[in-house]
Amino acid sequence: MIANCQRHRWDKSEDECRQCGEPFCENCLVYVNGADARPLCINCALKNSGVRGSKKVRPSRRERRATAKVNRMHERARAQADAAAAQAAAATAVDLAEVGRQNAGQRNWESVDASRWDAGTI
Repeated sequence: MIANCQRHRWDKSEDECRQCGEPFCENCLVYVNGADARPLCINCALKNSGVRGSKKVRPSRRERRATAKVNRMHERARAQADAAAAQAAAATAVDLAEVGRQNAGQRNWESVDASRWDAGTI
């Protein structure tokens, strides 16, 4: 019995992949070692070449330098933002302390009956 292609179910298979053993049509097979050797399917050929799979590719020197530069820029911006926030918090604390000193000698008589505090009776 002739099997059908794994990717194209309507096409008859030509050969099996030498790595995964699945049947594939002529459009899905790659002859990487010449016409006499058994072919690979496209997925297995990509995995063997390193294009697809778990192989980690190390970034180039230019990419590493660019990443380091961007990280330094972000660190500087973060430090500047932290310094500005600390300065703003210090200024707010000074303003609150000044308002507290100004209000320390004053009393708020709005909640008390104003008729009891008539200036003529004092």
